[in-house]
Amino acid sequence: MIRSFICSTLVGRILFIPYRAIFVVGPYWIRHTLTVIWWLLTSKEFYNHSAKISKISEGYMANFISNLSGVSVAEVEGYFNELSKDNNLRQELTDLAIKNKRKHAGDVIPNYGRRIAWYALVRIFKPVLVVETGVDGGLGTAVICEALMRNTLEGKCGQLIATDNNKNCGYLIPERLKSRYSILLGDSIKQLDTINQPVDIFIHDSNHAAWYEYGEYATIAPRFHDKTLVISDNSKNCEVLRTYANNRSNKFAFFQEELLNHWWPGDGIGIMYNIVSNAHFKTL
Repeated sequence: MIRSFICSTLVGRILFIPYRAIFVVGPYWIRHTLTVIWWLLTSKEFYNHSAKISKISEGYMANFISNLSGVSVAEVEGYFNELSKDNNLRQELTDLAIKNKRKHAGDVIPNYGRRIAWYALVRIFKPVLVVETGVDGGLGTAVICEALMRNTLEGKCGQLIATDNNKNCGYLIPERLKSRYSILLGDSIKQLDTINQPVDIFIHDSNHAAWYEYGEYATIAPRFHDKTLVISDNSKNCEVLRTYANNRSNKFAFFQEELLNHWWPGDGIGIMYNIVSNAHFKTL
């Protein structure tokens, strides 16, 4: 009777609003507020948030990469564990963060988040050349270089070329990994035009304006081949890569990360694969 009244009358709907408000403001608002307060007290970050992803999100990510790459979920999870159990890398990153003058603007304990997917993809595909735009502190760059170093020890040599316009970028990259990468300083679009070898994995993580992301793809596209992976760290907020993929009959997949005990809703990974042409992208 009451349910029928609420569901079938305007008066019932209005009377039910306070109950709905309690439902939302109660457990959700309190939990979210406590998470924000804990973050303010324990974290020093103010941008480019890093955090662990939830266990269920990590599992979904493993399946996402398995479906894209064709390797087993167990193999993908093995690479996740390889990175998470690399205490040497974690300690190196922590030590470098503590020594840097920006230590009060970021957390010193590295949390890889969605970057574990970057690591796994580099380990799986064994690229000869990875190109990354946007280094900042270098957490993601260090993860890529570690994967390349492990590939090299297994006889599959690979290099990273990264771009950034800040000469102080990359302070988190350990000295032992510097043989695996080089940084081109300056505007990313201009620097990409100087690369003249085939690109196996391309990662956009610089200026996230749609026009700029487009400009990077248009510039580097002639270096793509039919097995190139194109990764956007901006696909949660911008459809440029998805549109490229659709216009060129390439495949596109997106994964949304879920962070563990963090107020930030997380970012995502957009991936275009099965490149069908090396020509410049012409239209959005």
